[in-house]
Amino acid sequence: MSRIRQEEVAGRIMSPRYVRIALAAFVVGALAGGARPTLAADGGLERRADAVKDWQNAAVRFVNSMQQKGFIPSANRVPGRTPYLPPYYINVMSPGSTFLEELKQSIEWQLLDRDLTISRTPVGATVINLDIDVVKWGGDVGAATELVWRGSIVVGGRVVVKSSDVLAISRSDVPLYMGASSVPAMATPGAPVLGPAVTLRYAR
Repeated sequence: MSRIRQEEVAGRIMSPRYVRIALAAFVVGALAGGARPTLAADGGLERRADAVKDWQNAAVRFVNSMQQKGFIPSANRVPGRTPYLPPYYINVMSPGSTFLEELKQSIEWQLLDRDLTISRTPVGATVINLDIDVVKWGGDVGAATELVWRGSIVVGGRVVVKSSDVLAISRSDVPLYMGASSVPAMATPGAPVLGPAVTLRYAR
């Protein structure tokens, strides 16, 4: 190839139009090849959970979101929104779930780090409910599956705050996430005996 021809081709490759076409071709090729990214509940790429640190990061994302949206006290007030005040009680709706128990501990640490108090009883507290579902797709036991966990605050029979996150896990790890039983959501302010709140659930 002549030197003039080489410079012409190089200039065409570096042009913005060519870069856009090449990028589009790469994305389409990735999708067609099965390497497609999946979207989490917050619009980001789906996250994998392979270590306890991933569980702790889920708690950080949850509390940061609560703070940014003005649902818990913060130095940066959100106009038109009154935060739900401490103390906070974390209600694990699937007792025996190792994941939710660790998530509870991590959320408590995040709240304490913000000088917000934690209650060991739901009476008179702002109750944050933690729930979980595992979506099982076809495949072998070791195949990847998806976990959907939710945090919510219920006031007067209404779900007033709801957040969800999606994690990709190995199907062999499912026992770490699912508890032995299920308890109803608690309302805010908490009381000793409360009926279940009606919430949307993912189909299994």
